[in-house]
Amino acid sequence: VCSSDLIIPLPVLRTLLQNFRRHGAYKGKCSDCFEIQSMESATLRKRFGLVGASGVMLSKIPPESAVQGQLAVRDILLEVDGVPIASDGTIQLPGTQDLVRVTFSYLVCRAPLGQPIRFVVLRDKKLISLTIPAKPQPELLLACKQPLPKPAFVVVGGLVFVPLVSVYESLIPRRKLDSVLRQPAVEGEQVVLLLMVLRAEINIGYEELAGQLAALNGEKVHSLRWLLERVEQIETEQPKGNLTFRLESGEMIVLPVAKWRETEEEIFATHCIAHRASADLRAVMASA
Repeated sequence: VCSSDLIIPLPVLRTLLQNFRRHGAYKGKCSDCFEIQSMESATLRKRFGLVGASGVMLSKIPPESAVQGQLAVRDILLEVDGVPIASDGTIQLPGTQDLVRVTFSYLVCRAPLGQPIRFVVLRDKKLISLTIPAKPQPELLLACKQPLPKPAFVVVGGLVFVPLVSVYESLIPRRKLDSVLRQPAVEGEQVVLLLMVLRAEINIGYEELAGQLAALNGEKVHSLRWLLERVEQIETEQPKGNLTFRLESGEMIVLPVAKWRETEEEIFATHCIAHRASADLRAVMASA
């Protein structure tokens, strides 16, 4: 299915329609929701008894995964719905005669919600077959790569804050990724990032800073909306003092409240910023 600027693969459209017929709504694309390691190393294949076959090793299974408790770390995944998996994690695209290869996740992503999917694994050098219903990945603090949520932002005196989405994943240190690859503890919880620092006199010395925002004036930052509400409260109630931002990495940004209030409009005009916050956040605030 296509138009001048849009192409939708038929399996995706078919899955969408099946979900609507079965459930009356689109519940999201199903996901394997686990991490793998390739088995292209002959030594690694020999270590796990993978002889005369191919597959990939399950290296991590998050608690929210649909396969949690059924598949296990160090299982060697050989087949999904009867389609063999190569040692690099690819399969031949079903229904094609040429060697068109895609990642095996395609077999899960195309499945309608609740459809049984058969996994064949090698566990402790024994073949095991398991049938697990297809489910979408639950919402995580790190949003899925597709589809990306609508852009959201808050700008405070030239400091640009955004919620964590996959395109900004590099701003989170690898050792901290586990802390964001989880479901929100409370509704609306977000990881907030300082994406960039716009050039302005009040921001001299902070231009190179970026990363996860931990606290504002000693209070833990819970979401982008919380940040906007707190900033606007300070603007109204605290004519003096400082805005003190602390990043998870330890760096601090201190802005005098009086100078921030005095110069923010000029900073916005210089950088062609129409509003302090994105339209979605403004709408939420207006309706609260």
